[in-house]
Amino acid sequence: MTQVRLESLMPIVPAGPDVDLTIAFYEREFGFTTRFKDGSPTNMAIIFRDGVEMMLQKTEDKHWASQTAYRIRVRNVAAFYKQLVDAGSKAIHPNGKFEKKPWGSHEFSIIDPFGVCIAFYEFVA
Repeated sequence: MTQVRLESLMPIVPAGPDVDLTIAFYEREFGFTTRFKDGSPTNMAIIFRDGVEMMLQKTEDKHWASQTAYRIRVRNVAAFYKQLVDAGSKAIHPNGKFEKKPWGSHEFSIIDPFGVCIAFYEFVA
């Protein structure tokens, strides 16, 4: 019998009315690369970095964005946070500073240009 293995998850992220602005944000702030863009102006794009992929979808729906949050596991999350702070990143959520959470992860959160919240986390022994 063939062994089935789920490999990854690619969330659909509400990118706002200007997908190219959101692409530039993820490339500049976090080092993502664009794999695919559809439309002119862009209606949808796929971006990636390391083992993470996200599909950015054009939308005017601010409610969708304000109710959307994702968590990305990061190796060496403290170093990643320091890189962003040292680079003067304005993306870090005002209530999302780096800290150890009661459930054991070390993490911080960011807000993208359309209001999507993403937490970067690591469980440290």
